[in-house]
Amino acid sequence: MPSDEGTHYIAGIDEAGYSPLLGPLMITSVLFKTPQPEEPLWDSLRESVSRRACRSGRVQINDSKKVFTPAAGLGRLERGVLAALAASGIARPERFDELLKTICHHFGDPVAAQPWYENLSMPLPLVAEAEDISKAAADLAATMSKKGVALLDICSNPVHPPRLNRLIQQRGNKATVLFEETVVLIRRLLHLYGRKGIRIVADKQGMRQYYEPLLCQAFPMSRVDIVSESESLSEYRIDAGEGRMELCFAEKADVHHLPVALASMVSKYVREVFMSAFNGYWQERVPGLKPTSGYPKDARRFLAEVRAAWESAGINRGEVIRSR
Repeated sequence: MPSDEGTHYIAGIDEAGYSPLLGPLMITSVLFKTPQPEEPLWDSLRESVSRRACRSGRVQINDSKKVFTPAAGLGRLERGVLAALAASGIARPERFDELLKTICHHFGDPVAAQPWYENLSMPLPLVAEAEDISKAAADLAATMSKKGVALLDICSNPVHPPRLNRLIQQRGNKATVLFEETVVLIRRLLHLYGRKGIRIVADKQGMRQYYEPLLCQAFPMSRVDIVSESESLSEYRIDAGEGRMELCFAEKADVHHLPVALASMVSKYVREVFMSAFNGYWQERVPGLKPTSGYPKDARRFLAEVRAAWESAGINRGEVIRSR
């Protein structure tokens, strides 16, 4: 969707942590400005960005599952996220709490006073080399400037278990909660950039194909037009008075759209640092405790091992474990 003369605003939205029993569900939006929307950003930025890990120094941006694995560690994911933030001029956080204040402040307290998050002032980067990140950020900034591309905005919506459980109880299921919390980010983008015209791409949510009824409910004073609805792509135009947008829910969007991939990486990175703090809290209280990623099978092992410490501390189950 064209906006200002020769300028196009393209956003991506993706989540991390939908399936685990422990830790937050993170949903992130990323917004780019580009003069050539028909050219994939991976191509526009190929001088300093790569889908694959490589030794050339380029920043790897891809679906977070391709950038991060427990075996490979946090380094590549952290490098990509912090380099993108620095290259954009959005932030050069020296501590994790500074990062949260930059990208999560729209949602109030990003930690909801949970005891394992009382001290989130861990210095960044945690694993990657600061000098390497600075070099990668400088290269990426130079390429974006050369191509007329700008990374304008990164915003994350952290949904920790206490709030997630309340929302699931109110809405009846987790899929509805994910959609509604994604819409919060969509509304924000529409408010900030709708007058310019914006295209937003999000990953398909589960097996859902028809989003029009949900969008009409989410934007009751707006006109919602169906462009196409299929198993692979559901696309809509939304006219909200002075704001307008194209909204697409695409299968494997984080593989095909760089803004979605970067949103996936930011969500995953923030969630992993939260989980590091969560694990550290319990490891101080249970000697020899192996950390958990929070996914169901391992989460049950972890919870069994911390049960005594948990009960002695009088911590409410709903503060720790997701209901679904």
